[in-house]
Amino acid sequence: MVQEGVKPVLIAAEAVPAMLQLVGKEIEELTQTFNIARGTFHEVVQCLYNQTRQLWVLPDESFQIHGWMITKLDTLADGTRRLTFDLIGGHDLDGMLKHLPAIEDWAKEFGVTEAVAYARPGLRKKLKTEGFFHTCDVVYKPLTDQVN
Repeated sequence: MVQEGVKPVLIAAEAVPAMLQLVGKEIEELTQTFNIARGTFHEVVQCLYNQTRQLWVLPDESFQIHGWMITKLDTLADGTRRLTFDLIGGHDLDGMLKHLPAIEDWAKEFGVTEAVAYARPGLRKKLKTEGFFHTCDVVYKPLTDQVN
């Protein structure tokens, strides 16, 4: 159980390899299941290494990881700065989601004025309680050259 005083920790690029030993398998499984608009596991890891995405973890008082999140800061064509919650996972999603305001405050320091999240239906319901609203659904269809 994560205590109230514990905050999400932004993992520095040089610490990403060590942290992937703890949460890499979960990230890989999510990217294999939900890779639309997020890329492959290898692409996500490369972005963490080159600091175009950020890895956050939620440890408990004994430094066990209960939740993790990958975020991205983007600048849109009109100049708007956006925080994207790309991948969210772990054993305590509710605990992790309670800390979204801390991550949003961090992003505001970089001029971010809006946030979006890629969320499957169950997570979308939880994000609604954090002030997010549903704007659209993304559907997926693989196209192959095979003729049946």
